[in-house]
Amino acid sequence: MEERLEEFLNTFYEAMSFSSAEKFDVERFVSLFTRNATLAERAGETLCYETVEDYVKVFEDEAKRFPEHYNYGIHEMQTAYAWLDGEDFVLVKSEYEKRVRKSAGDGMQEQLTRGCNYMTLCRDGDWFRIMSLAWTAQM
Repeated sequence: MEERLEEFLNTFYEAMSFSSAEKFDVERFVSLFTRNATLAERAGETLCYETVEDYVKVFEDEAKRFPEHYNYGIHEMQTAYAWLDGEDFVLVKSEYEKRVRKSAGDGMQEQLTRGCNYMTLCRDGDWFRIMSLAWTAQM
């Protein structure tokens, strides 16, 4: 079970990453979630909820408005994780690093963010799907 969970989490972070020559693979990202999955992020004192489709739309709109923030790509990788296995569900705490390379004048600037994803996964055969995802990020 743990091997398949690690494989799923690696797939999740690969789906969140893309190089300057690639594009964000929306289909791959969406396929990791259940149909009615919820995403939540704390913005100051406010807890913001959205659907997977809302998240993708906001991301794509932002990438169009600020292409210089995404033209060198994004790389997310898991740095640590813990999990609790239930019969049908798995709870995961996954710490990560996110590197965003952006245009800065005539060169490139790299921004490093660390954070934590909290996931509720449901089993789908020998694979998983994300039912809920909440995250915190620190600059």
